[in-house]
Amino acid sequence: MRLNSSVPQGAPGEPGAQPFPWPQSGLEAMLLALGLGNGSGNTSESVLAAPNSDLDVNTDIYSKVLVTTIYLALFVVGTVGNSVTAFTLARKKSLQSLQSTVHYHLGSLALSDLLILLLAMPVELYNFIWVHHPWAFGDAGCRGYYFLRDACTYATALNVASLSVERYLAICHPFKAKTLMSRSRTKKFISAIWLASGLLAVPMLFTMGLQNRSADGQHPGGLVCTPIVDTATVKVVIQLRGPFDSTLVIVHQ
Repeated sequence: MRLNSSVPQGAPGEPGAQPFPWPQSGLEAMLLALGLGNGSGNTSESVLAAPNSDLDVNTDIYSKVLVTTIYLALFVVGTVGNSVTAFTLARKKSLQSLQSTVHYHLGSLALSDLLILLLAMPVELYNFIWVHHPWAFGDAGCRGYYFLRDACTYATALNVASLSVERYLAICHPFKAKTLMSRSRTKKFISAIWLASGLLAVPMLFTMGLQNRSADGQHPGGLVCTPIVDTATVKVVIQLRGPFDSTLVIVHQ
């Protein structure tokens, strides 16, 4: 069973082959398409020079049904759970007064998770699992998809980190926490988290875009959402975002 994204992967057993490659993040997509990831640089070149038929992906229906079932289960559970959390925190005044500023962190976390589910999962399910090419949402949709998904992912990680710090202060330094964690400061801090998340995702607006990878470069069926910058630009983005991407990995472990 093997699933592929718009850009063909190596055959099973070959270096860089991915037997079950899920849709990459914006940074991972740039690395793979430009030959800086685990695969070789020949992938991007071969696809650019290949006829349109090479873009076709042979994915058996059982694989698609399996992944779709998993996606739908995650979507339903995640959407319902985060919606209930956000609604409860917004309407129950008793919870707000009881837990001090915790409900702000939990509400922000529920919002970021909900946005990932609503904005990213339907696109991934349609254009990465069922319809590999052409990209169906236009150039603005390509850039916006990676921007919003990366921004919400950063927001989720930073919200988890901020909630952990808040709980640490409340438990280990309760008197200091009362001074530091006022409601106004917490609101400003959470606003700063979302602003920082958006700024970190801004490079996706300029590094991702549509390319036509058909043989003549004109066939509409060859449009794919892929990195459109050179290797030097990707290296700059990696250097700027490297510490933050490492933080994401640590927080999610």
